[in-house]
Amino acid sequence: MLSIDLGIGLTSIAVGGSDRWPGNSVTGIFFSAGEQGGWYDPSDLSTLFQDAAGTVPVTTAGQTVKRINDKSGNGNHMSNASASWTYQVDAAGKPYVQTDGSNRLQVAASIAWGAGTVTMIVASKAVGTSGAIVGFESVSSYTGAWSYEAFSGGPLVYRRGSGSFGGRSSASVSTATTIFAATIDLAGSTQATEQAVHRVNGSSPALTNYGSADSGSGPFGTRNFTLGGGGTGSQWNGRLYQVIVSSKAASLSDIEAAETFCGDKAGYAVPFVAAQSPTWLDTFTPVTEAGFVRTSPFSRAKYTTTAEVISVSGYSNVSSAFNTLDQIAVYVDGAYSTAFNPSADGAFNGTLSLSAGTKTVEFVAGLQAAPSQTGVYGTWFTGAAASAAMTAVSESPTNRLVIYGDSIAVGANSTVPPKDGWAVLLRAERGTDSTMVEAYGYRSLHLDASDSTKRAAFVAKIQAMSPSILWIAIGTNDYGLTKWTDTQFGAAYAALLDDLHAAMPSLVIYCQTPIVRTGEPTANGNGLYLSDFRTAISNAVSSRSAWATLIDGTAILTTSDLADGVHPTTAGHATYAAFVAGVLGV
Repeated sequence: MLSIDLGIGLTSIAVGGSDRWPGNSVTGIFFSAGEQGGWYDPSDLSTLFQDAAGTVPVTTAGQTVKRINDKSGNGNHMSNASASWTYQVDAAGKPYVQTDGSNRLQVAASIAWGAGTVTMIVASKAVGTSGAIVGFESVSSYTGAWSYEAFSGGPLVYRRGSGSFGGRSSASVSTATTIFAATIDLAGSTQATEQAVHRVNGSSPALTNYGSADSGSGPFGTRNFTLGGGGTGSQWNGRLYQVIVSSKAASLSDIEAAETFCGDKAGYAVPFVAAQSPTWLDTFTPVTEAGFVRTSPFSRAKYTTTAEVISVSGYSNVSSAFNTLDQIAVYVDGAYSTAFNPSADGAFNGTLSLSAGTKTVEFVAGLQAAPSQTGVYGTWFTGAAASAAMTAVSESPTNRLVIYGDSIAVGANSTVPPKDGWAVLLRAERGTDSTMVEAYGYRSLHLDASDSTKRAAFVAKIQAMSPSILWIAIGTNDYGLTKWTDTQFGAAYAALLDDLHAAMPSLVIYCQTPIVRTGEPTANGNGLYLSDFRTAISNAVSSRSAWATLIDGTAILTTSDLADGVHPTTAGHATYAAFVAGVLGV
């Protein structure tokens, strides 16, 4: 599980597993500012006890539960020496407590609730009669705000005393697992102002006011706090998977995230709206693979949405050599927000909580590598579902730049390649103009141009991208991996330039020689130096200068800009991007 503190636009993210919203965020979101309430989590055995005093822990399914400790930090532990609740685990392996239908648990003393707003998120499953899951009442009277388990028409929320509000009535009880969320504000004077949010399984049913429009005179005040029943009314009979009650006026994004978390604990997936299929941006023609759609490094999927919670899916098969860099970056309204990466190869997911309002959310795929040079590995965005519709954004590419290169071009050794790689930084500088990367780690010219068949396939691929500009930054691996001689390299480089020009006469081509490497001059396995390959590029360009421009790669960086003697540091990538932007006149 990965949990990250986020920047612009996002408030939480979790990656991996079904527990997509980490439990430690419950206290951070609902209780960090001193809010009153409680968090009751049957999946945490350390909070369950067989006696009301809390001295005999529950250790296995079937044991009696007479006390549930509060995890909110408020110390609002619930207990009842007469209760015969039990700890159980359902068929899906989800822990819960089963109430007895006759006894409630309650805190030892009344609680001062303050101004009158209470938010509740409950994951439960009714077994028999209806009754209050959470109750608030005065010590001597049957008065309070109550949340009832789901009837067939939805949960019932009401207040006894001067009247009832926001309720649903029905003759039968739903026995399906239900994620119930409500924010009740008793400081107002009408049903509309007193029932701010009321949701069942991730949606908001219409409310029927079956009693007085005014629930009473204001705040909860100081009242008892109970689970499984209240007052002298019927006690609730069913399973409790999660209960979160807070005096915070929670935002919709907080509630949606908590619904997902509680739903995971109960084995219920709160339904999200599937995002439209993305219109892939800055990529070659997408190729459907097993588990993902193969696109170019740093390809983009862009959406407009009002969603405040997005469940994001990805896939990675990147090599172990790059396993700390297999990241997908997230941008909100054009600004980088965060990135996340899987803990292992394969499918993974994450949950984003965003601020309210319409925004543009963009997912940028990670780097790619081919250590064996027989297959390309990387990290890809595969889709999303959200609490509101996500509409795919399409763009018409203008003045497209294609960068052809190796691991340096895909941002290797930068902190977050889809944010810090020089190609991505250059993309940001170029604004609405398209910037696309045709590169991966360990790539060499030998792989693409060692014979006429390979050159033809490569030219066809570049031509399909419809570029206006091609920046070639290849050659360091031809030297470093001892692929061939400098003479062979130079002849193939010249032939490739001719083939590109013949296919795309108006294409502007920049031919960059390899950047510096620590330890130069050092001979490779053929007794050749990196400078020999730079000279081969210079010779190929010299007779083609009318449409190809030579760029001295050694002028871009110094060895102090390198992280490992070959690849730039994060700062080095920024210097690289600035250099190329200057050449292009950006």
